[in-house]
Amino acid sequence: MTDLRISLLLLTLLLLGACSSDPMEVLEQAQTNFQQSEYIRYQFTSYWPNPAGKVDTTSGKMTFLKQDNDLYPYSYIGRDPRFDLIYIDNRFQKVDHTDSLVYNYSAADLEKDAHSVRENTFLHFSPLKFLQETDWTFEKDTIVDGNELLGFKRVEMDTTIEDKHIYVENHIFLDPAAATLNVYERRAFLNGENSQNIILHFADYDFANDPEPLTYSLPQHYRSKAYGDREKLQLLQAGQPAPDFDLTDTDGQSVKLADLKGQKVLLDFSVINCGYCKLALEHLNQEDYELSQNLNGIYINPEDDAADMRDYAAKIPVPFPILAGAKDVGRAYGVSAYPTFFIIDEEGIIERVFLGYEKEFLESIKATEL
Repeated sequence: MTDLRISLLLLTLLLLGACSSDPMEVLEQAQTNFQQSEYIRYQFTSYWPNPAGKVDTTSGKMTFLKQDNDLYPYSYIGRDPRFDLIYIDNRFQKVDHTDSLVYNYSAADLEKDAHSVRENTFLHFSPLKFLQETDWTFEKDTIVDGNELLGFKRVEMDTTIEDKHIYVENHIFLDPAAATLNVYERRAFLNGENSQNIILHFADYDFANDPEPLTYSLPQHYRSKAYGDREKLQLLQAGQPAPDFDLTDTDGQSVKLADLKGQKVLLDFSVINCGYCKLALEHLNQEDYELSQNLNGIYINPEDDAADMRDYAAKIPVPFPILAGAKDVGRAYGVSAYPTFFIIDEEGIIERVFLGYEKEFLESIKATEL
């Protein structure tokens, strides 16, 4: 009986040893799987919290084929509900599902905008990119969706900007049996407090070394347009008339620029998913801050709808009337980056334009006596 117990104990230990994996060996095997495979395909789901307190969830597919292209060592097809990106045989296309448009990039377009091929969202948040990093360190085993995974960590950023300490960690979680990357997490901290976690899940991997060429069938009834012929916004400059607008704010009140003639106006073009826009709002919300008495502020968001802006303003107060979903106003002013500020004089002429967040600008329009 004693011999039987000893035999069972030894068998159990052998099984446990067989199931355990050296974390760094699993990492190396996963890197090898991705680096040596001619063809890689997977599905992904991303969970992206926004400052309004909601989580934007997107699912899609990604396919890579190793190929000697000019701008990237793979041909690829990335698909999600918003748009598809296709790079095959040095030809790049963007299929915009929102506007039912296909943008075709010429060779000249790619010379000017190679970033779109090399650094788009599909590639930036891909296992292929994550596993190219060499400074991963093993952290611990963890359970995700009932599966035991190996967790690794690397520090992306550790810096202080003015009085704000920004620290960002990347985490990957590998399946030790399949040597695949199943979960990625980006954890951002501001002054020691967790400010945002971005999570991606990867599944249904397919690796091959004798694949068929990549093909993509364009959606029917979409319009085709040369990328170089897309609408190019020209930011309005000081000295130009400020385009009028007549919209309803998130409180149901009418806001018409022409009604403010005879007074100075500050237009703050901002969106929810913009860290610098948030910093600007936090500055405007300081207890000792108040706009100059002859300046009327209006917050204009060309991208987010009124419901999201109400949720956002409940967390981060906006001290001005809010115009949400004001895409036409943003286009009229030529705004393509956020935040962008316009100061309009009493006659309706643009007096000053300022891009980005800087304390000096906001302090320059502050009331001198509070």
